[in-house]
Amino acid sequence: MSRLIAAVLIIAAGQDPVSAPMTFDEALSLARTHMSPASSSVPTVVRTTRRPDVRAEFFGNTSRTLDPFTAEPLDTRSASSVIAFDYALWESGAARAHVNALRRDAERGGMDDAHFTDLVDAFGELYVAQTQTETVRASIEQATSENARTEQLLAQGEISNLIAAERSDAFLALQSRLLDLDARRLDAAARLRLLTGADREPAVAIDLTAVDALPPTDNVADDTVDAANLALDESQARLKELSGGSTGFRAILSGFAGLGAAHTDFREDTSSGSFGIYGLRIGLTYPLFAGPNAGYAQARGDVEHLIAIRDAALTAARERAASYRIRAQTAEARVTILQKSVDITKQREESLQRLVAAGVRSENDLEQVRIDRMRRESELLATRVERWKTVKLLERMTPGGRGHQP
Repeated sequence: MSRLIAAVLIIAAGQDPVSAPMTFDEALSLARTHMSPASSSVPTVVRTTRRPDVRAEFFGNTSRTLDPFTAEPLDTRSASSVIAFDYALWESGAARAHVNALRRDAERGGMDDAHFTDLVDAFGELYVAQTQTETVRASIEQATSENARTEQLLAQGEISNLIAAERSDAFLALQSRLLDLDARRLDAAARLRLLTGADREPAVAIDLTAVDALPPTDNVADDTVDAANLALDESQARLKELSGGSTGFRAILSGFAGLGAAHTDFREDTSSGSFGIYGLRIGLTYPLFAGPNAGYAQARGDVEHLIAIRDAALTAARERAASYRIRAQTAEARVTILQKSVDITKQREESLQRLVAAGVRSENDLEQVRIDRMRRESELLATRVERWKTVKLLERMTPGGRGHQP
């Protein structure tokens, strides 16, 4: 027993919590910073401003032309290098739709649903483990002196061996409970540190006194829905571009500037020299009719297929959100029942304390009631945290909870 007590004390002394408690919003911010952009599958910055497309162009030409009247050849050799640019004065609706799709994808927050679920689970598990560890450790400190007193009472013959064994068994149960909680705490802390990049175990804080209202589930989404919407937007943009509708108007400003050199030989005349090249033009295009186009039929088929995929993803997301809502409501009902159960156990404990003081009941009965109260309080805490986790997962599926507005 002494070795087990020493191990418990060593683990208790090995705790290294941070000074300030970490809230879930802080953990979420750290996780997004830690995971972005390397761990994110989407770009965090999308260029939406209009900038010209600039390119360098090099041309070379050599030709030999035979004059049909003089039967003399004309040899020409030239080379030029220019810097050209194209600037969209008015982009098509397809281009704007593509940019908007990329913007919505980039504003998702830098964290996918899987990592967010892991973060919620690790944060909640660490809070439960840390809170229960403090409660059990306080009970062990109180029971340590009582356990030493048990050996003294047994030696004096004031209690039987059976009562002494029951007290020792209860004390060992508390120590085993503490070891189990420490293992859970270390596992949850390691998962949370991996997600947030924290260099030590954080002391987490959750306000369970304020019961958050369940968000509506009429407009929900997840990573699958977002991916389907992005693919659908891009496919619709391609279809719009091929359809030749009214949004196909384009205005392009193009220009170039550079240097060139040429050399010509005609009869006995030879000329060569260098010259500058520059030009500027504005091109306006407006499609009137779209001819037969196999790409248009394919793009239309892709849009219809992606609409079906998006609808299936929406149905699955709504079913999952409804499941979360039922879980949260069930947990809320369990919290009410468990709270009443804890109150009844506390009243029983107060009555037994008076009976033990009067010598009517033994201290073992009181210790059993205390253990039962701790068990019910632990179950109540775990249920409250489970509801909190479910609400966070449900909020994640709402438009405001995903880091952007629809």
